[in-house]
Amino acid sequence: MLDCSTQYYPNYYIHNKWHIYYEETPAAIQVAKHHYVEKELAELFVVQMVMSWYRKYLYKQFYRTSATNAAQIYNTIFPIQSNISTSPLADEHVWDAFTILSLIKEYQSRNAIFDVPDHGEQCHQFVEAMEERNQQIAQFGQEDIHHYCDRCMRITEVDGRQAKIHAMVLNGICIGRPHCSFQGPIPCTNKLPSSKAHFCEEHDCERFVCAVTTCHEPVANGFSTCKNPDHHLLESNRAARHTAFFQLKHVLARQGIFVPASSTDPVDVLDEIEQPNGPEHQGPSATFVGDLALIDCPDKKDQPVKLKAVFGHI
Repeated sequence: MLDCSTQYYPNYYIHNKWHIYYEETPAAIQVAKHHYVEKELAELFVVQMVMSWYRKYLYKQFYRTSATNAAQIYNTIFPIQSNISTSPLADEHVWDAFTILSLIKEYQSRNAIFDVPDHGEQCHQFVEAMEERNQQIAQFGQEDIHHYCDRCMRITEVDGRQAKIHAMVLNGICIGRPHCSFQGPIPCTNKLPSSKAHFCEEHDCERFVCAVTTCHEPVANGFSTCKNPDHHLLESNRAARHTAFFQLKHVLARQGIFVPASSTDPVDVLDEIEQPNGPEHQGPSATFVGDLALIDCPDKKDQPVKLKAVFGHI
């Protein structure tokens, strides 16, 4: 009897320390050692996380439905009613279902073999495959990039020459993956060590430097800014914007209800600074904060310096 050194599983087989997925999309995707997710349910998770958004009360921001919320929705609708010892659906299962299904479809579209290393945690096995997918998109674009039709494109005459006009729909914000917050002449493209990290390993020492972009003093204990009172105030104002009363004041103002100002109210801050210098520059971002109270006025002799700071991700 010959030993082919191959182990077969429902979704893939292992050969030479590689997980090699079968060509067909499986009816049930293995997301853990003893957990499988039906393909239709995995597709529901994908749609929820891509298309479903919600808005927190009193907050202006919209939030994408997370893997945690998708798991909680499933566990609420389908609670465990069996006496068999099993764990409920977790956010890691949702993420793995999302990733595996998406990568299987990606490799199918390219008629390529989908394989991942047979070592480490499952969530880390797909990193190289996802990076390859991102590189494919960056280099070749999506499959519909060369699509043209009479509904999305018009041909017109400009100064005697033909020109084309494409329809484009934007929501006014730029959504991208968080990257290193280092403020240098060239944006840093190094990977972040974790989703919560603000700087890459090369620039990790920057987290001990004041968040104000023009300041290079060390941070004070418990703060992201140095001992400068103005820099402290900038950080305090940013934190105060997330309090319930501050949010309520803005909601009432949009409804035309006047709220008297108090001397103890925090100074409003600007969190959307336009950078019209191209996509390589930081666009509107809650990371950048400027003091609205510091408005240029030619009648004032002592003009304070308008401050900008970077708190958190870019």
